[in-house]
Amino acid sequence: MGIPIKYNHSPMRFKRRFYDATVNFKGISKHRIMMSILIGLGTAFSIYGGFYVLRETFRVMSLGFGYLPIIVIETNRDFYNLFFASLSLILGNSIAIAFLFSRPQSVFSRRNIKRHRIINDQVALNGAFMFWFGKIGLMFGIMSINFLDFPYLSYLYVPFILLVMVMYLETWKTLITVLGRRKYKWLAIHFTSLAILAFGLSKIDIVDYKTIDESFQKEYSNIELPVGLFYDNDRSYYRGQEVNYTLTLDSNGNLLIVNGEGKQMALNQLREDVREHRNTLREDFAYELTVVLSADKDIDLRRIKEFEAELYAVNQVKIRYLIHNPNTLNQRFVSRSFGRRLPPSTLDFKKPTDVPLPPPPPAPWPEFKATYKDTIRVDVSSKIKFDEEFVTDAQLVARFQKRINEETGFEYRYSKSATYQDYITVLSAHFKAVQNIRQSNASKGFDISKDRYRFTEEQKKELWELKEKYPILAIDKIN
Repeated sequence: MGIPIKYNHSPMRFKRRFYDATVNFKGISKHRIMMSILIGLGTAFSIYGGFYVLRETFRVMSLGFGYLPIIVIETNRDFYNLFFASLSLILGNSIAIAFLFSRPQSVFSRRNIKRHRIINDQVALNGAFMFWFGKIGLMFGIMSINFLDFPYLSYLYVPFILLVMVMYLETWKTLITVLGRRKYKWLAIHFTSLAILAFGLSKIDIVDYKTIDESFQKEYSNIELPVGLFYDNDRSYYRGQEVNYTLTLDSNGNLLIVNGEGKQMALNQLREDVREHRNTLREDFAYELTVVLSADKDIDLRRIKEFEAELYAVNQVKIRYLIHNPNTLNQRFVSRSFGRRLPPSTLDFKKPTDVPLPPPPPAPWPEFKATYKDTIRVDVSSKIKFDEEFVTDAQLVARFQKRINEETGFEYRYSKSATYQDYITVLSAHFKAVQNIRQSNASKGFDISKDRYRFTEEQKKELWELKEKYPILAIDKIN
C-alpha cells in the first residue's frame, strides 16, 4: 500500500511578496502627520466658511422674495454653527486620513489591501456626502429659504445629531480594523479632540451677521402687516408676473420704497422701476403685471394712496395687499393677500408735477364702466362711519352686503389720521361682502373662490355676469 497523502485545505497566503495586510504606523513620518493635520484643519475651516456664507446668503436672499427679514435667534444660530462645524471637521478629518495613508506607489510595490480600503472609504465618504448635500441639501435650502427661523427647530435636533454621528462613525468603519487592541482608546481620544475642535470652530463668525441684523431691524423693524377680513389666496391667480414693494419710513420720517431686489428708491423713482420690470416681460404678459405691497399697518394712509397714485400714473392698476397670517404653522411660507384694480379716482391723491401722464388704461371691468345712481359714504378712520352711522368692524360686512348692487357706489372718505390698517379693514370687509353675495347667487355647486382657470365656459360666463351684477364700486376721496 502506498503512503496516504495528506492535503492541506487551508488557503495559501502570499506573504510580503504580492500584498501586505498590515499598516505600519511607525513608517509614517512626523512631517506627514503634521501635514495631514494641517490639511484637515484647513479643509474643515474652508468647508465651515462655505456653509456659513451660504447660510447668510440665503438669509439675505429672502428679501428678494417679498418676505420680511429673517432674524435668527442666538440659540438657533449656535446650533446651526455647531452642526455645520461638526460636519466640516468630519469631512476635513476624512481628507486628512486619506492623505496620511496615501503615498506614491510603483508598479512593483506590494499592494496593501487595508490601506487602500481606508483611502477608498474616506474618498467615497466625502464624495457621496457632498453629492447628496449639493443635490438634496442645497435644493432644500433654496426651496425653504425661511426655514432658518423655523419655530419648531427642536424637532430636528435628533435627526441632525444622528446625521453627525453616522458621518463620524463612517470614517472609522475600516480605520478601526488596523489599530489593534487600543482601537477604542484611540477612538475615544479622537472623538473628544474632534468635539472640542467643533465647539471651538462653531464660535468663529465668518460673516458679521450682527451688522446685517442691525441693518434689517433698522429698515424693517416697524413692519407689522395689517389684519384683513378677507383674503383670496385659495383662489388661483396668475402669479408669474409680480413685483414686490415694501413701504417703510426712514429715520427722518420720509417714505422709503424697497423693491423685491432690495433696491431702495424714493416715490418719484417708482414709475421708472415699474417700467423697467414691465419692459422685461413680453407685451401680452406686461398687462398681467401685479404689484404686491407690504407695508406696516400703522403707516399713514396718505402714503399708501400716494404710492398707488404713482402706480396708476403709469397704468399699473393691478395691486395685491399682503395681510397678516395668524396661522403660526405656515405664516413664514404662506402669505395672505387680496387683489384690487385701482379705480380712476386714485389719481386724486397724486402729488402735483409737471410731468405729463400717459393715456389712461382701458376700462374693461364692470367697476370702471358703472354709472352710479346712488352713493354711500364710508368714513375711513380709527372709527368707521358707514352711511353717517358709526359701525364696528364686525358689522361692516353685513352693512356692505345689504347695499351692494350694480348702481350703488361706495365713496371712501379718508381722514388725515387714517392708517393703512383702517383702509384694509374697510376694503377687505367690502371684498368679503361682495364675495358672499356673489357666492349666494351662484349656481348650486359652483364655488367661485376656487381655481378659475379650470372653470368651464359656462362658469366663466356666469362669473362675469355676477361681477357685473355685484361689482366692487369703490371711489376714493380726500376729506
